[in-house]
Amino acid sequence: MVVRNANLPSRRDFLRITGVAGASVLLGAACSDGSNGSETAVDDTSADTGGQGSDTTADAAADTTADTAADTTADTIADTTADTTPAEYVEPEAGWPACDLAATTQTVTFVHVNDAHGNFAPLKDGKSPAARARGYFDKVKRENPFSLFTNGGDDFEKGSVAELRSSGQATLDYLEAMNYDVRCIGNHDFAWSADSILEFTRAGSGKVVCSNVEHTGANPERWGALPFTSITVGCVTIGFFSLVSKPWNERNEQYTGDFFATDFPARWDWSDRAREIVTAHRGEVDLMVCISHLGNGGDEALAAEVDGIDVILGAHSHTVLMREELVNNTIIIQCGSSLGWVGRLDLDFDLTTRALTTHRYRMTPNIPGTLPESPRVAQAMTEMLERHAPDAHTTIARCTLPLGATEIADLTSRAAIEVAGVDAAMTDTSTVWSTWGAEGITEQDLADTYKVERQPAGTPGFNGFYTAEVTGEALELIRQSASDRWRFAGPATIDPTATYRIAVQKILVFNADVYLLPGVVFNSQSFFLEAWELLERFGRLRTAAGLPFNEA
Repeated sequence: MVVRNANLPSRRDFLRITGVAGASVLLGAACSDGSNGSETAVDDTSADTGGQGSDTTADAAADTTADTAADTTADTIADTTADTTPAEYVEPEAGWPACDLAATTQTVTFVHVNDAHGNFAPLKDGKSPAARARGYFDKVKRENPFSLFTNGGDDFEKGSVAELRSSGQATLDYLEAMNYDVRCIGNHDFAWSADSILEFTRAGSGKVVCSNVEHTGANPERWGALPFTSITVGCVTIGFFSLVSKPWNERNEQYTGDFFATDFPARWDWSDRAREIVTAHRGEVDLMVCISHLGNGGDEALAAEVDGIDVILGAHSHTVLMREELVNNTIIIQCGSSLGWVGRLDLDFDLTTRALTTHRYRMTPNIPGTLPESPRVAQAMTEMLERHAPDAHTTIARCTLPLGATEIADLTSRAAIEVAGVDAAMTDTSTVWSTWGAEGITEQDLADTYKVERQPAGTPGFNGFYTAEVTGEALELIRQSASDRWRFAGPATIDPTATYRIAVQKILVFNADVYLLPGVVFNSQSFFLEAWELLERFGRLRTAAGLPFNEA
């Protein structure tokens, strides 16, 4: 039987309204993070759909559906009422106590997060959600020393401007500070480069698992991911494997292929691969755990098709499961995204019969003031932000009135003409993730407006801007293709015999035949800037001239 659970507001929603609403109210509220969506679940037979770097319409639904108020509030808040940081913070030691040979039962606890997507840096209030997530784990481990801290992947992209400024190093700093016990690789973790994913697999002190992608290049010791591993926690031996979803292209569509052209061959027969691992290792362990990056639908399919998996710690679809799912005797959980939630799963194990007997599961919103904060991680994240993006929360430009997605796209086209020095520009309104009020705009605001997703892996973001040359005839066709989605800015009069320079986003420059009238060819195209960087430069130019961001 599958018991479905609703999806609740994302981290950004909670952080924006923390000061005016209590957690019990938030749990029953329908909120939108303005993000254009989220990752969609996948299974063995159908590809992901959706957008924004494998994150579109599904997350819009996943982060805004709120039919859980009646049956989730009590369990969710139950774990927050006593969560205050002790006067003298004590961080539990790494590892676990030895097996007590006289014990007849043991409880193993998983504290799980997934799809952090760069949302670890301190916000404007100076507080880091990563510090609270680690603080919550420390609290749980003080209660039960047989606890493990797990991470479902997708640590890169779409979050802190520090990740962008540091070319991903900020995320590696975050992983070093968090000290997860076991984590997996998500599709977004391949974003920066082959070298970056190799570093990612060796960051931090815990184990990294990835069972359907391997590294076949030179220096194999640089690949730190394991297809399978086991950890003995007290008297219980736990086996871990992991499966990652397919890559995405510049049209924000999933495709069957490897993340890079060479050295990282992948298998997409998820159930067959899981069955191989379970068959080979089930007899070696007491519990078999899959840290999955397939999405909720893929997790359900995997559990239904493969016997012998005790727990699936999920990710990828950004689903907030307020109640665990039970499929074919497999417990499935998933904890939203952006460190907005922390999940806790307690498993009671009978040491005499070597069997899992009972379990308990609860979700806790990661809201300032409700979870203890790890001072060590808080300091590490503060130093990380100061090192990589000290101006992240400094106002660089101002708006005199609120701007919606269409107005921001129009502004971006105008900014592209000025910053790139081109004749015309076109911006895709659907790539705008958030809107602006009449207020100061920071670097982080701009990174939130145009979140960067490098698709395919190792290439510029699909909403980044390229410059190209077009004929006058082609430019006229581009102007005629303008719509509510495609916002055009350019000369009032177009000479069909002339050559013009234009700035367009990657999604368009490589797919003109899909989105524009027939006959448009982009020549001499070259990557210019990510969309947020373009606006950042334009905003600073406007401020230096004493002008607001939005006025002509």
